[in-house]
Formats: sequence, C-alpha cells, structure tokens
Amino acid sequence: AKLWKVDTTTRMVFGWAQVCKEGGEDYYDSDNQCIPEEVAYAGWNEFMKTSKVHKAMHDGDPIGEVIYAFPLLSDVVKALGIDTGGKTGYITGVYVADDTTLQKFADGIYKGFSIGGGAIWEDVE
Repeated sequence: AKLWKVDTTTRMVFGWAQVCKEGGEDYYDSDNQCIPEEVAYAGWNEFMKTSKVHKAMHDGDPIGEVIYAFPLLSDVVKALGIDTGGKTGYITGVYVADDTTLQKFADGIYKGFSIGGGAIWEDVE
C-alpha cells in the first residue's frame, strides 16, 4: 500500500496500511490475498485495542507503533461524503522509533507498512 507522507521531524509515516477495494473491486495483494471490508473491520478493531505494533517489513521486534488508524470502508466514505475513487481499507499514521527504519521510509526504500498482526487464512472459490 502506498505511503502518503513521511515526517522525519515527528517520526510519523502516513498512508494506506490495508486496501480492501481498488476502483470499487476486490483488491488482491502481491500474495493474491483479498481481505473483505468486514474482516478488515473486525481485525483492525482488535489490533488497535490490543497491539498497535509496527515491525520492519514483517520481521523482528517492534520498531514503532500504529498511532492512528481510520477505516475508509464503503459505508464510512459514503456516510462522510469522501471520494476515494473506489479505494477502501485502512489509513494509518505510524510512529517509527527506529532510526534505520525511519531513514528507509524517508529514502523511499520502504513503500508500505508492516504491522504485528496475524491471520488465519481460508481458501475460497
């Protein structure tokens, strides 16, 4: 998911942490996984209540924390009158404590987020 802004002064990185739909259609990531909005909603609610961990591209110990997470889901954007061009999911603001990781965001090496979440995957037809 694409980053919007890297603020090295406040150590904050903002952008899409999860995409559910792109152009109004189900979005499949590079692992061919699609997370429906209702599944994302349940998962993010639990994640924000219990964890908020940010890792360096799915590896190692936590190096920061998800400070902000907002559901830009179909019903929310409709109710708020926000035009996302059919893109839905979660936008986040992540505090990056680790200097090396912050620099990788600033240099454009890291182009997305990695939270400390987990999932139980189920294949569907």
